[in-house]
Amino acid sequence: MALTRSLRELERNGLVDRSDAGQLPLRVEYTLTPTGQSLVPVLGALCTWAIEHMDEVYRARASGGATPQRQQQSAVASASTSPR
Repeated sequence: MALTRSLRELERNGLVDRSDAGQLPLRVEYTLTPTGQSLVPVLGALCTWAIEHMDEVYRARASGGATPQRQQQSAVASASTSPR
């Protein structure tokens, strides 16, 4: 059901075309529209980013989100707002 809903929404948004082969058992094919194809490089870049930052994301999850970068930003923010 979730796959069917997702595919219907993608079709409604103009990202995929659905074609019924007119066979029994029912056979349906989905293809990307030109708009859907335009997302391929964007999603490729997102996948590349995710792979490159996977270790950082896992470390942040394991530490509850307290990454060294976040700790440093928090320290800088505290220092800039503390009375002098």
